[in-house]
Amino acid sequence: MKHELKRKSAGDLVLYAKKVSSSLKLNAATFPNLPILMKDFDLHIDDLEKAQVNTFGGAVIETAIRDEKRAKIESDLRLIGYYVAQVANGNKVIIQSAGMTPKSKNAGRVAALSTPANLMVSTPKSAQADLKWNKVDYARTYQVEICEDITGEIWKPVAHSTAGKTKVTHLKEGSKYWFRVKALGTQGMDSNYSSPVSVIIQ
Repeated sequence: MKHELKRKSAGDLVLYAKKVSSSLKLNAATFPNLPILMKDFDLHIDDLEKAQVNTFGGAVIETAIRDEKRAKIESDLRLIGYYVAQVANGNKVIIQSAGMTPKSKNAGRVAALSTPANLMVSTPKSAQADLKWNKVDYARTYQVEICEDITGEIWKPVAHSTAGKTKVTHLKEGSKYWFRVKALGTQGMDSNYSSPVSVIIQ
């Protein structure tokens, strides 16, 4: 998926996010299980748009708030992008129907990606889980999934990271969660999921 989010200004990022939102709504039947609610995505877009307007005076606090809202939109778009890539499975038309641009296939390809090993989860703060794992050769990013009922095997994407670690916040205190991670490479390649690891949130 070709986002080039860091190259976009806050205004351009808002326009891009709005395009993705409208495209996903128009093609809802193609993308029935989005990793985030569209109403939340639209709310985050509005938050960034308002925060961008408030920075026109150049105040430091308003700029920091704008940057925080921007980071949330970038996270939303990456999460949606990985979901769209899985649904499309390389089909450029499906990717474009989500308002996104297919990535050019000019990178080399390895035979397979190894499974991320030694997944560990800790709870250093209230309602937060810190995850870390061994990085995988040739992986471009990692997808972390969460499950609240291991018997039902209902897994949902919760985070993506280019490093061998990430944080998951806004979890319910006293609840038990399972986590797993897989490596993602070029041209739709991905590894097997790691063995699930559970933790009770403090």
